[in-house]
Amino acid sequence: MKRILTFVLLLSLVATLFALAACGGNDTTPTATPTPAAATPTPEAATPTPEPAQPDTPANGRPAPPTSPTTFNGIPHLPMDDGSQADFDNIEPGSRHVIYMPPGLEFPIYMAIGAGIEARATELGFTYQVLAPTLGADVVGQLAMLQDAIFLNPDVIILATHDEYGAAPLVEQAVAQGIMVMKVNSDIPSFPTPIHAVVGYGQRTAQRAVGEFLVEYLDGREVYLGMTMGLPGWHIGERNGGFLEGIAGADNITIVTEMVGNWNVEGGLAAATDMLQAHPHINVMWGGNDNEARGSQMAAAALGRDDIIFVGNGGDTAGLEAIYDGLIHITAATTPFIIGQTAMDVAYGGVTGTFGGGFIDTPAIVAHSGNVLDLLRQTETLFPPPTRDFN
Repeated sequence: MKRILTFVLLLSLVATLFALAACGGNDTTPTATPTPAAATPTPEAATPTPEPAQPDTPANGRPAPPTSPTTFNGIPHLPMDDGSQADFDNIEPGSRHVIYMPPGLEFPIYMAIGAGIEARATELGFTYQVLAPTLGADVVGQLAMLQDAIFLNPDVIILATHDEYGAAPLVEQAVAQGIMVMKVNSDIPSFPTPIHAVVGYGQRTAQRAVGEFLVEYLDGREVYLGMTMGLPGWHIGERNGGFLEGIAGADNITIVTEMVGNWNVEGGLAAATDMLQAHPHINVMWGGNDNEARGSQMAAAALGRDDIIFVGNGGDTAGLEAIYDGLIHITAATTPFIIGQTAMDVAYGGVTGTFGGGFIDTPAIVAHSGNVLDLLRQTETLFPPPTRDFN
């Protein structure tokens, strides 16, 4: 009998529990249906008041890349070639980390660019890092470092390379990953794969002006020209091409020979030594950069030659001081520290949505004995500072 009563009580308890559940014991089920007025807020209540746009989030969206010449911070801003402009769709503000990748640590001009980047990066709250092989000829080493940089996933990679086509697949990977990629110290408006920006001077234009100045400087004197060429690639093609355009039509200039100088002093020294021994009538030497021109001058000095005119490209502090000291005579002054600062301004605009792409054409002028003192006195544009007081 107790078992029967117990069983009946259990049945009664279960039934009660089910009844409570059906009547709203479950908290996730509304117990009443609100009136339509309470269920549907008014449009004013549904639309919150917009907050002011943050500095890193422009209210009107990112500007489009230029379709015709304009300016950026007062510097000419030009469109990229068709198909060369990467979009910014997957670029988002992150940790503000920029990696600068010059082709080698041996080049004063790239160290000056890096100093400009670092100075501006500090002002803008970016973490700055540099990855580069020691020698500019170590193209394979730079490509391996580019792989490492992509793995680190920075916000921006600022790249200068002697092998644009070798770097292209990795650049494409970085862009697809959401990293802003910028080419610096260049004027390649058509990189082999789309990139976000290019910051640098017109290399063909700069060396055309150097060639034209040399023709005037020679004043009809008959000369025989030897040329130390940098490593094959866009840079030497543009510089050499521009220089040849500048001296075109000058019947008093004969090109004797050319050799690769590897972009450095040692390469210029070796190439010039061979050229001057084989062709002692050479009396003008052109170098793909100031390092090669300085190496050529050292070769000539070792051979007892003090009758040679030396022409270069770059115009960093050491190159300008070499002109002041009469060691080389003409170069294209490219203000590399300003290039670095400008590149960092572009990087900031890229990750904050205020820059939409394009080529920033930084200035370059012909430097020679007549204006080098004025250039050396503009210490705010130079890195490292001059070794003496030119004021």
